[in-house]
Amino acid sequence: MREMMGYFDKSEQRQEAFVMFFSRITDMHNLKLCSVRFGEDEEVNNLRYRLGQAVFFPYFQPENAKFELDLTFHDHRLCVNMLVGLAAREKFGNIRDAVWIKPDGSQDDFPMGIPRSWEGLSPTEGRFHCRYVCSADDRNFQYRRSLAAKFGYNPRDVRESEMNWLTGLNEPPEDVLDLLEFLISRVDSMQAAFNAIDGGEPGSVSNSELTLRELEMGLKSMGCQKFAGPDESARIEKVFRYLDPGGEGTVSMQEWMVLDQLWREFDLTIREFVQFLQYAFGENLQDAWEALDDDGSGELTEQEFDEALKKKGYFGPVRVVFALLDNTDDGNISFDEFSVLEDYKP
Repeated sequence: MREMMGYFDKSEQRQEAFVMFFSRITDMHNLKLCSVRFGEDEEVNNLRYRLGQAVFFPYFQPENAKFELDLTFHDHRLCVNMLVGLAAREKFGNIRDAVWIKPDGSQDDFPMGIPRSWEGLSPTEGRFHCRYVCSADDRNFQYRRSLAAKFGYNPRDVRESEMNWLTGLNEPPEDVLDLLEFLISRVDSMQAAFNAIDGGEPGSVSNSELTLRELEMGLKSMGCQKFAGPDESARIEKVFRYLDPGGEGTVSMQEWMVLDQLWREFDLTIREFVQFLQYAFGENLQDAWEALDDDGSGELTEQEFDEALKKKGYFGPVRVVFALLDNTDDGNISFDEFSVLEDYKP
């Protein structure tokens, strides 16, 4: 399904194909593998309205999902019930940026938290917006599976080992992607990166958890310049807060491995990009380069790269692809840098 959607350059066509074949997906627990191809919130919301909020609810991987629900509809209220019930069994603070827009236009930002009673009985009017986050340490897979069986028409006894845990490249802040790009070029695995940073502060020992200080010192010892500048500390702290969604003040190995999920999605995205180039320009990547570098300057800026690809119908994450190719971080890519894509050919 994911590969098929890559052949449609228009959003409407991708959505139509997805809806047409949705009922034929056999591993619905790994639906996120396909849904991350819809990078815009508007696309995802359209699919939810067409398929039904409860049908398209991300039962197994609700992490980073955003919801815009109309409480006058039963299936929308059901989603609110499920979100509150899920948060009650994982961590109630997992529901973020919640707001209830009442019919008179007034807003409730829930300064005291969402009422637990909403798990069974939510309001029947107004609109409810929120997003859901969850640390891997807090994940209640059994309860997620029970929701999928009860409301998602997914009775299969899915084992956690069958899950393809995934984080879309459009989900984290850009600073997290900057860290990912740096680590990919330095380590063989995210586990190795964690071990290199854990205990990296002078006088500290490895304890399988990272503090903000350890992250700062570890990146410094690895020679990371991605965050260099007057706001370096603030940017690294932003990365740390993303990796510590539970807010405990430490990042466990399991939480850190969200970067491994991003790495796998990153790798898959690059391979799909190469397939797109071969589909659009033929097997020889030099032909693709010459078509993209239409002024023959020998270099492409990110803007030129983006504009050239959009003309050809590419709808993937251009910034991520460009960042991989621009290994000198000078804001341009040459043919030599572009040639690294040879390693990603099928």
